[in-house]
Amino acid sequence: MQDLDWNDLRYVLCLSRTGRIAGAARKLGVNETTVARRIARVEGLLGVRMFERDAGVLRPTDSGQIVVRRAERIELDVDAVKDGVTSADSVAVGKVRVTGAVGAKLYSDPRIAGFAPIANAVAARTCSRSPQSQRHQPGSRHRVAYGATGQ
Repeated sequence: MQDLDWNDLRYVLCLSRTGRIAGAARKLGVNETTVARRIARVEGLLGVRMFERDAGVLRPTDSGQIVVRRAERIELDVDAVKDGVTSADSVAVGKVRVTGAVGAKLYSDPRIAGFAPIANAVAARTCSRSPQSQRHQPGSRHRVAYGATGQ
């Protein structure tokens, strides 16, 4: 027995959403016979009829509805994998140099704090030579590090 394939389930989902083989074929960018063949394959593997015609529209049978609900969960998981990988590759890294008045509490500046949601830790240092410059370690409220660079 062959295994059920995610790509076949995509055809089931698309047909359940469009209700017509021609609509599913258009949306998937394939011809109508490919959609019909993929649906027949899933029906053969599972041993059930997936769709029935109702007023010219194909609607999932009870068994088809079970498959559609499960396939929707799989679709969400597949999308989550894609989103997770995309997000992991777009993490911001680098240094930020901030210049401000001596003793300024730049760590509370929303323009700097705004980096926290897009990066795990943004290292930023004030360019003040003053001993009043404050240093905050990564992991602080804004996850931004500061300190006098002496440069």
